Amino acid sequence: MPRCLCQSVGDEKGQAWGLNSLAFSLNQMGQLEEASDVITRSLAAMRALGDKRGVANSLNQQAAIQWARGDFGAAREWFAQGLPLIPKVDRTLATDIDLFSRGGQEILNAIERQNYAVLGRRPAISKSRKLSLVASAAAAKFLPKWREKQR
Repeated sequence: MPRCLCQSVGDEKGQAWGLNSLAFSLNQMGQLEEASDVITRSLAAMRALGDKRGVANSLNQQAAIQWARGDFGAAREWFAQGLPLIPKVDRTLATDIDLFSRGGQEILNAIERQNYAVLGRRPAISKSRKLSLVASAAAAKFLPKWREKQR
């Protein structure tokens, strides 16, 4: 792989996010094995840097890559790995992680309910379940502030 500007100037965070972007592009082009390898490198770099947003993004990207490969069990595991980050990040990022991870898991549940037959019918989440996911994430975001005001 050619050296990028980030490598030349020693920008480790830039390198980690560059790998993240490359993995996304490779996934979109259907080069799933290479995308998985690149996002694994990005995840390792994000963890080493302590970049929680980057870790969350990399975990969710790896889940999407595994999903595209048809490995729904691995996708579910990658989505689940993001959940412990929720209490460790700011509330806005926590909401994003919560919705993306739990929403991804709900879609996987819908795929399983259809016996993985997704070509004839698109898997869907009911409106009430979507509302429940959003309400849960919103409560987790705003309830701590409300509790602080009650003290």
